[in-house]
Amino acid sequence: MDKKDDLWYRLMPDRFANGEQQKDPKDTLEWGQEADKAKFFGGDLQGIIDKLDHIQGLGFNGIYLSPVFDAYSNHKFDTIDYYEIDPAFGTKEKFKELIEAIHQRGMKVMLDITCDHLSDFSLQWQDVRKYGVRSSFAKWFLIKEFPVRYVPSELPDYSERLTYEALNNNPHMPKVDLENPEVQAHFGNILTYWTRNFDIDGWSIADSNEIPAAFKRYLLETLRQVKEDIYLLGNTIAKKAEHDDVFAGNNSIDVRELVEGTFITKNIPPTELAYALNEHQLRADPSTLSASLLAADSPQTQRILAKCEGNVQLLRAVLAFMFMQPESPSILYGTEKGIKAGTEAALQPCMDWKDSQASDEMQRFLKTLLAMRTRYNNVLCEGSFEWGQCSNQYSYLSFSRRLGDKRLFALFNLGYGSIKIVLPQNCKLLLGQNLVEQDKRLGQAGFAIVEL
Repeated sequence: MDKKDDLWYRLMPDRFANGEQQKDPKDTLEWGQEADKAKFFGGDLQGIIDKLDHIQGLGFNGIYLSPVFDAYSNHKFDTIDYYEIDPAFGTKEKFKELIEAIHQRGMKVMLDITCDHLSDFSLQWQDVRKYGVRSSFAKWFLIKEFPVRYVPSELPDYSERLTYEALNNNPHMPKVDLENPEVQAHFGNILTYWTRNFDIDGWSIADSNEIPAAFKRYLLETLRQVKEDIYLLGNTIAKKAEHDDVFAGNNSIDVRELVEGTFITKNIPPTELAYALNEHQLRADPSTLSASLLAADSPQTQRILAKCEGNVQLLRAVLAFMFMQPESPSILYGTEKGIKAGTEAALQPCMDWKDSQASDEMQRFLKTLLAMRTRYNNVLCEGSFEWGQCSNQYSYLSFSRRLGDKRLFALFNLGYGSIKIVLPQNCKLLLGQNLVEQDKRLGQAGFAIVEL
């Protein structure tokens, strides 16, 4: 499966589905309770296996997992042991069963991993704490002075007074020296182990903007010896960092923020969005764009529906626009169920498995949207991008995508009122919302995507 065909469903194991309740950790919260930073809900690998029909049924062909390695937190971004599956999720045998089940469906799997820091529970950091400058791992970390220590603040995960560098000033996440060959080999061996033994298709490398280019090339060359078509995604929250010349693609944060600024907060005029997207697409070749990721939200961000203030029609318009871009689209679990709680990884809510009219409607919309993306993927990834009429005064924009004899046209109403619309004759409506054909008008948050 070509990288440009990827449609990613991102999930957090602890919050997605509980398949083996008898193995829940002690003090597991009841499913659906309000999230707590220090608590677990019992989601596990078996739960994901049980719900593969749901994910594939929506039309996704890739599963993007947040960290699954042994860690202290519920979100697992603070890995203790990269060679072990977290016991709360299951075993290596269960993980292998999950990967095989995903591959049997013709789907891919991508794992999150952090390479710029370790947990303070890691053996390496514990050795530094015990032996100080004499530790064989002392040069692994960015230490200003020994012994390593910090002054606690009112927040347990923050300190301004540390004798070492830490991720986001979190004293429990000491940063490593990525120029150190031993550190590079350490992470190269970890990624090689899981890729070779569990047939992982891709890796999302967190904070990739802080990783030296030489280290990126080392990871890529090392993993290609194991799996020639391995997919490495640079995942960073830094602006203007989408395109590097090593990884296949990057997380297009700039694009997401531009779309939100035009559709949701309305502080970016439509013509400015068009100009910015032109600039964005000129900075990378088509293969890099189509191998990049355009995520509506992530475990570390506020939910997209919350940003839309619960306006489901606005959410649909945002997703439709994003799915028309060259990058591989991605949604976070629960978007199809109308979940809007969650502002950071530790506080993401449980997946709501109850059905309702609202969730049924959203799932039908996503199925149609994903089917459209799959059918016209070549046009959207490889075709030309031509802007049509865009108006700041009346707040709408239009564009067309063309490849060979295939041409798509899209019009989005971004304003608070309705606008007149005249669609070309004999066009085929692929997806639309708030389109009043007899009045030839497009209502608030309305859009029309047609094949010409």
